[in-house]
Amino acid sequence: MTTTMNIIDELIKTHNPFAGHNVVRPAQIWGKSFPDAPSINSHASNAIFDAVAKVRQGQRQTVGITITAEKGLGKSHLISRIRHRLQAEDGALFIYMNKYDNLNKIKYQFLEIIASSLRAYGSYHGVMQWQEIAAALINDARDKNYTPQEYVHGFPSWLSRSPNTIENLTNSIIQVKPNINNPYIVKAILWTLSPTHATYATHWLSGWELTQNQAEAMELPNPKREEREAEALTTVRQILDITSQYKVPVICFDELDIADADDNGFTAAQVVASLAKDLYNNLERGVL
Repeated sequence: MTTTMNIIDELIKTHNPFAGHNVVRPAQIWGKSFPDAPSINSHASNAIFDAVAKVRQGQRQTVGITITAEKGLGKSHLISRIRHRLQAEDGALFIYMNKYDNLNKIKYQFLEIIASSLRAYGSYHGVMQWQEIAAALINDARDKNYTPQEYVHGFPSWLSRSPNTIENLTNSIIQVKPNINNPYIVKAILWTLSPTHATYATHWLSGWELTQNQAEAMELPNPKREEREAEALTTVRQILDITSQYKVPVICFDELDIADADDNGFTAAQVVASLAKDLYNNLERGVL
């Protein structure tokens, strides 16, 4: 038995795919590649992929999945696998939250996380997930079939020829999507297709103020941060409703075993559970 264990220990040392990657950092989850052994915890990742497929096919509207394990048993490795599989397959948007800096403002912080997550590249090379949604919105409204790359490449010339391009596209989208009650969110998403405006657009979508000149140039309202905080959850729901019409939002909450609590004494896990319950009850489509 001792000899067998020694052999196993030696194999682990010499053939460990996770050598040097004992702790998974957010940059590695979002990065291009990360070591994985698909058979490890495959039952958990397969359950999530199956849930995404069922939502995509219309068999389920929303699915909630909770994965629990002690530290170091592969939860973040699992999330990395999910992110890269969804990116390769297309059809889903990946939203990842693992920082809870202010539990008293969890809704506003989640809005920031959505904007940050959707800034990451999706299934198209060099294209933000925001831009994928913008392209889908235009294609749907104008009955086109252009790729996000084609829109990003052509947008500067469109804007130079017609300064009202964004306004006209927004109006077209609102006409075919009457359930959208905040046209400015659509307008900001469309602005992400413009290389010179994309950073400002995602900044605004995060709930942050723009300079008055920039807000006027992009024809976006510029409420104070306090006002945006009060409306954060409403904005979150609207963004997710818009995006879920084209791709299934897969929302992952990680690193919930921290000792922090909000002013009411609720732990991070309890605060996030309350947020997740609200999302689950109000999402058009999604996996949490």
